[in-house]
Amino acid sequence: MKKWFLPVMLLFAFVSLSFAQDTADDVKLFENFYYDAVIAENPYVEGLLNLDMYDGWKNMIIGARGGFAVTEKIEIQAALGYVSISPDEGDGESGLSDLQLFGRYQLVNDGAMKVAAGAEVSLPIGSEDIGMGELQFGPFAAIRYGLESGMVLTANLGLLFYETTEYEFDTDTWEMKEETKYENTFHLGAGVIYPVSDDVSVVGEFNMLSEFDYMMLRAGLDYQMGGGKLRAALGIGLDDGAPDFSIIAGYQFVLGK
Repeated sequence: MKKWFLPVMLLFAFVSLSFAQDTADDVKLFENFYYDAVIAENPYVEGLLNLDMYDGWKNMIIGARGGFAVTEKIEIQAALGYVSISPDEGDGESGLSDLQLFGRYQLVNDGAMKVAAGAEVSLPIGSEDIGMGELQFGPFAAIRYGLESGMVLTANLGLLFYETTEYEFDTDTWEMKEETKYENTFHLGAGVIYPVSDDVSVVGEFNMLSEFDYMMLRAGLDYQMGGGKLRAALGIGLDDGAPDFSIIAGYQFVLGK
């Protein structure tokens, strides 16, 4: 773990106690965008640029993600992008990502607390050159809790099954056999949303994947501008499987608002 980043986590916890004014139901998360407990009042589409920088290479995604409410309690989301992988040495690869689909059902909505359960599936339509083209699916649950101060706490927990391919040499036929198996990983997220004003909210998040040595701390701004939102966030990797540094920037179009 990159332990020298841990003081930053304490800073976020301290700062989060200083702000607040609204319930922030219309403020989407960044790192845990899909694992949320609110149901959108209006359809939305977010065009975004995501740049992840690792030791020896960087990964850039240009894409879109969005969602709409089927009913007052059910929301459907989707995401698709173009991925470019650029190593510091040698040739890079690029191609279409898998199509991600998410759905959630809101179980509780009593004002202060919102709880939802959902499921996700990643359809393997992407390029194998960038590590796509494998089925992923799993359930998740999410919660939001609004404090009297206006600050909103969020958390989520899920189980993701992902496809892996194993190769074994058959000494009887002298052929290489290919076998598809499914592994699983838990993902856990937590966050804080605190409105600074009617138009600006600050979002702080933590996310981890148990089987990939992935831990990420991210903080960003959600700024109401016109009929949509200008959104940007910076991320810092806390474990070897996460990027050292990450940037997300985009604009969220809110339809019918």
